[in-house]
Amino acid sequence: MTSVDFLDTGSVTINYVHQVDKKGSIDADFIVDASGSNCLLARQLDLREWDQFFQNLAVYGYFKGGSTLPDPDQTNIFIESTTNGWIWNIPLHTGVTSVGAVVDSTYGQTQISQIGIKDFLLQNINQSEYTAKMLKDAELVSEPVVLKDWSYTNNPMAGDNYILVGDAACFIDPLFSSGVHLAFMSGILAAAHITTAIKDKDLGKESKQVYANLYSQEYQHFRELAKLFYSSNRTVDSYFWEARRLLGVDTSYDSRKSFINAVAGQAPRGYERAVMERGQLSEELLNEINEVSEIRSSRKSQADSLLSGINIASPAISQLTPILIDGTKIEVKPVLGDGEFQWGYVLISPDRPEGAECSRLVSELVSLMLTKSSLASIWNNIQTKFEHIDPKRLERDILNTISILYTDGTITKFI
Repeated sequence: MTSVDFLDTGSVTINYVHQVDKKGSIDADFIVDASGSNCLLARQLDLREWDQFFQNLAVYGYFKGGSTLPDPDQTNIFIESTTNGWIWNIPLHTGVTSVGAVVDSTYGQTQISQIGIKDFLLQNINQSEYTAKMLKDAELVSEPVVLKDWSYTNNPMAGDNYILVGDAACFIDPLFSSGVHLAFMSGILAAAHITTAIKDKDLGKESKQVYANLYSQEYQHFRELAKLFYSSNRTVDSYFWEARRLLGVDTSYDSRKSFINAVAGQAPRGYERAVMERGQLSEELLNEINEVSEIRSSRKSQADSLLSGINIASPAISQLTPILIDGTKIEVKPVLGDGEFQWGYVLISPDRPEGAECSRLVSELVSLMLTKSSLASIWNNIQTKFEHIDPKRLERDILNTISILYTDGTITKFI
């Protein structure tokens, strides 16, 4: 593909060159840019925003021979910190191993200009403790490749007749191989958006922003995790790691808060566990995570004490009024359905500015709470609107919802 023409009719023309001199064009209603880090469409539309934190450079090549990790980890990725950065070691199904050295971009460019790409890669491998031993009998079977300053986002990720997926939308860092996860996620969301846009143009205009929000939310989670890795590594003392420890303090409040809310009081996912158990987290971050966990635990105990084993009509709670935190609201937005977006209810609060999909029951509950209705009044209204549901099950669902909303702070108190 060489360029895309966006026509007044709303369709697009994709211009391409095939086998050097064969030029052509294809007309389409919609274009999906899955060109990876080439970001063909984003470059044309000037959408790229570089990430100032991850200013790194990598040199990688493919090795044959050598050893892998012992069973049962022989197919796992191995990452090792070094004085100047870190090294990846990825065994591939072809029998070769991808090995790359990641360093500060400025430092890397200076060193490469002095000793060359191949010697730079081999020098960094030789400075490692474990990777050097694993590659002791290995042979470099490819010309090393240089990548630099690779962290970016392209915004907007979706327009009226285009959508960016995978690395064509954003890329963080090779650290966690998160690109595979993000690529699959964006593919599913993009397919749903395109299906929606074809079936319902009005809904499609709204779902493109939801696509961008959902994808960006997951991207930001991995970004914060990568920043946490760089700022928490204490295994090596060097300029590379110290600079990133200092830079890691300067974090977007909203992104940091979302990350803390995501990991506090929960079992970490695999990526999170590797960082949070191996890294030396700052006292400030640990305190924030522990504080959120303790608050949630305390509020869960309070909710259990108040709501367990009783019914809503009980005099002990029927006249209580749940008070929501300021900024809580219910909106009707596109939500992901079966292969497409559909209109649904979204709960928005200060801790969930991006919104969380919720059921009609939760929507009705929150809407009644916004009017400062008592639990007795809420129960009467809900029974009328959901009379087709078994009362005992309905009451249980209401109490569970109230408990969850109180635990996460959406309900601040009862009066």
